[in-house]
Amino acid sequence: MRSTTILALCALLLVACGDDSNGSDENGSSGGSGSKDGDDPFGNSKLDRDAATTRNQHMDGDVVDSRCGAEPFEAAPMQVNLLVVIDKSGSMKDVPTGFGSSKWSALKDSLNSALGSLPEQVWLGMQVYPKAGRCDLDLPEGNDVDVLVQPLADALPKVMGVLADNEPDGGTPTATALARALGYFTKGAGKDLAGSKFVLLATDGGPNCNEALSCEASACTMNLDGQCPDAVQNCCDPMMGGAGVQFGCLDDARTSEQVKALADAGIATFVVGIPGTEGYASLLDDLAVAGGRPNPDAPPSYFAVTKEGTAPGGLTSVLKSITGSLLMSCRLQLGSVPPALDQLNVEIDGKVLPQEGDDGWMLDTSTDPPTIELKGATCERVEKEGVQKVNVLFGCPTVVQ
Repeated sequence: MRSTTILALCALLLVACGDDSNGSDENGSSGGSGSKDGDDPFGNSKLDRDAATTRNQHMDGDVVDSRCGAEPFEAAPMQVNLLVVIDKSGSMKDVPTGFGSSKWSALKDSLNSALGSLPEQVWLGMQVYPKAGRCDLDLPEGNDVDVLVQPLADALPKVMGVLADNEPDGGTPTATALARALGYFTKGAGKDLAGSKFVLLATDGGPNCNEALSCEASACTMNLDGQCPDAVQNCCDPMMGGAGVQFGCLDDARTSEQVKALADAGIATFVVGIPGTEGYASLLDDLAVAGGRPNPDAPPSYFAVTKEGTAPGGLTSVLKSITGSLLMSCRLQLGSVPPALDQLNVEIDGKVLPQEGDDGWMLDTSTDPPTIELKGATCERVEKEGVQKVNVLFGCPTVVQ
């Protein structure tokens, strides 16, 4: 399991280098107290400092020499907006092997623990499904969700209130719920949220509730879940004694389309499979990969819950591993616009990371202030393993290679 080490980022005042004088003499030359010809108070001449700067451009990973004016520059992971999409279908009442309570009770406890420990830059919202009737077929139009994404301190009591006010019932209209999440983030109140956007989908069964589908028994979720009486060959076909034609067929294609649409909109999806999804592992793997945030310890590619509690594979541990990874970000937004963009350096665990190369970093000036984005293997290390400390430094020429 990936390290849960969270990036420690400097948040100190900017100290720009350049003019190190404290005044001018009568001849108009400037310098620090007791210095001549641009010497600094520590006895380093301007020529010495220029030589140090030249060395810094060829350090090959050494710490930036403080003599050229390097100081920490405020930078932090961008705001993280997390919409938790929760399956509350009737099967969430079940108590599976390895659980001491129903899946619904365990989910509420685990979410409270996992979400309550998030740092303040994570904003949180929630959508539970189904909301109206068996399959949300009469879900009101619009792009609102049950709890709008908002600061964690405000959101968490509202999220827990929604969970307390709902009990498991109905089918599993996962595609409809994901479509609502997409609408919220692209057309609704979540459209203008700053920072990155994520969906965390937690489900305990195969998606269904597409009234346009008809299917054989091999694609009928009631048959697949062992809920179809032996006397009925296909519970999704009224002609064979079934009654679930409107909602029972596996809605895999439409669900996959919604996850891909979220990804195309820049919204990654984490997929959590609670006990009951084992028969749909292949589909959940595909959804996790398409969502862009698969389990780093795959297989499986989705986050598979095997038991209740905090032990490895437990519901709480799975949720905490996901939420903890949100801050292992490859994008660090600067606190302000630096006076010179060519005097920034990125330091990871005490070593300067050269800018050029597949594993270096780039400066995204499309954001305001600009954002530093780590690349390649460096980004993979940060996201999957974590690091002790990432600093953004200002005041020395950028180490290019």
